[in-house]
Amino acid sequence: MLLAMNEYNKCCFAKHAEKGKKYYCRGCRKRVILKMGKKKCAHFAHQKSDNCSVFSERESKEHLQLKECFMDWLGQSVEPVFLEAYLPRLRQRPDILLANLAIEIQCSRLSHQRFIERTQNYLNNSYQVWWILGNSFLGQSQFSLIEKSCCYYNRKRGVHCWKADLKKQKLYLYHHITETVSGHISFCSSCWTFSSRDLKEIFTSNEIKMNQMKKIEKVSEDGKKWLTRQLIHKQKNTVSIQEQCYLRHKHLLHLSSWIYQKSRFFFYLQEQVFLYRMLYEEALENQKVPDFNSWLCQIKEHKREWLFPMIDEEMVY
Repeated sequence: MLLAMNEYNKCCFAKHAEKGKKYYCRGCRKRVILKMGKKKCAHFAHQKSDNCSVFSERESKEHLQLKECFMDWLGQSVEPVFLEAYLPRLRQRPDILLANLAIEIQCSRLSHQRFIERTQNYLNNSYQVWWILGNSFLGQSQFSLIEKSCCYYNRKRGVHCWKADLKKQKLYLYHHITETVSGHISFCSSCWTFSSRDLKEIFTSNEIKMNQMKKIEKVSEDGKKWLTRQLIHKQKNTVSIQEQCYLRHKHLLHLSSWIYQKSRFFFYLQEQVFLYRMLYEEALENQKVPDFNSWLCQIKEHKREWLFPMIDEEMVY
């Protein structure tokens, strides 16, 4: 943590703290250790034996320095800005709180369950949450579950997410993210140098810097061939869809050709897209003029857990 209380109950920034003085955690009020040096970013830490529910997570040098960078960036903000502000009702501490916007900088791996709990807690209490990923994320051709869950959606930017590069001092926006059925990701990117623009405006304006767009080449994937491989390897979700086909006297590999075409919904629904298309075709055959609401009710019977807390599920369905 970058802030602690001194002996006079005043908040003190680690880089301005003095060795030999006593400092206390703002959450549990236990004494903390000031750590600073040539290779370390100045910060406070608990004793190993202490169990603090508010400031319990170990922080990397990257995380500490990014918090400082973003606080400096927000230095001219007209809205109140708080570093490591504890929210008693939520029992959570965002890295930075800008009015009702909780900014979370995630540099280390986090369990998906914990991520969902934290995010949903913000949203349920009328806070916006802005997840910004660190250097260990978004470096592969496929997104992890956490990386997907950190994505947002609007019409201007499409599916998008954020990453901060401490070394380059840049904030990256990966936008118009799409995914093939096999999980290969394609996106465009825009970036801003730290402190070059109003930070909250970057988040809320839906701006895309067209001169900085970078397209990742899409990997073509034939849906039918991919499904064949999944069935051969008895992949659980694909076998489940085949069972639904069997109940209808059909086979997953012998459906209408349009069902295997690529879809922008692969990002959210993966192979479930094939099942939903089959059910739509079935509704069309039975009713001639398909009733969207009845089809929607039918596919909801097969819905899986929604993994995108920042994206409205109803918008996709």
